Amino acid sequence: MKKSLNAILIAVDFEKASLAAVQQSYNIARQLQLDIHLLYVHEDGGVLKRFFSHEQTIELIARLSADMSALAAKTGKESGMKVVTHVTGGRITQKVNEMAEQIGARYIFIGASNSAAAPVGGHAIRIIRSAQVPVFTIKADQADQNRCRCILLPLDLTAETRQKVSAAIGIAKVYNATIRIISGVCSSTKAEDINHLNIQFRQVKNFIEKEGARCTGEMLTCPQGQTSHVKMILDYIADHNDIDLIVITTQAESEFIEFFIDSEATQLIRQAPVPVMSVVPKSLGSSGIRSF
Repeated sequence: MKKSLNAILIAVDFEKASLAAVQQSYNIARQLQLDIHLLYVHEDGGVLKRFFSHEQTIELIARLSADMSALAAKTGKESGMKVVTHVTGGRITQKVNEMAEQIGARYIFIGASNSAAAPVGGHAIRIIRSAQVPVFTIKADQADQNRCRCILLPLDLTAETRQKVSAAIGIAKVYNATIRIISGVCSSTKAEDINHLNIQFRQVKNFIEKEGARCTGEMLTCPQGQTSHVKMILDYIADHNDIDLIVITTQAESEFIEFFIDSEATQLIRQAPVPVMSVVPKSLGSSGIRSF
């Protein structure tokens, strides 16, 4: 029997970005009637063990639990939803995934670095890479949970694109948002692939509209000599200030997981001026060429 996905899991470390992630979850939680679960993980063998005695560690964990209870009370008052807290020790990525499975999380929310120069934290990348449900990455200045006017959906030629489209439709219905699909063509893109992209573009637009969501979009051409689809997307967002969310897949085929999540996806997650929802696709076998 399939477990009901009736919760949002938010990894909390009390930094501004994770607190923004808490606020960003409110509207989705209300619209879908999802419980909010706040999770703090202190790493076993980490700073607590190295610098504090056993008694001090117990006291610090008790303070953490009190802080989590206070945050839960604030979150419950502001969101109007049921809030549950969890404080546990272990490896962060493992505990997040275990908790997501245990509570039936539909989404995971995590804070991300605000710095374009610094990489997204290793914990965040590992969570995104291994999660079985969509992961929202939120920066400290992205706490406006009350709107999502337009969702940007970059298309590619992978079999996993359909899963990304379905995830975007789900969020669009929550916010009554428009989905804007884009495909990028660079000078190195083969004519055959351009034709396939055009066909897929029309198919995806028709599918989204049949599912009851508004959809617009366009085919973009990279400037001469530019090969980065990340820069193309960021430039597009800069020119369209109604975009409030980007939806991407974070891996193409299994052998490319390490390369992709550490390169284009990480760049986009780190540099995007709006929240990013990363969808890790279920295996669909061999897939085609990826342009993003």
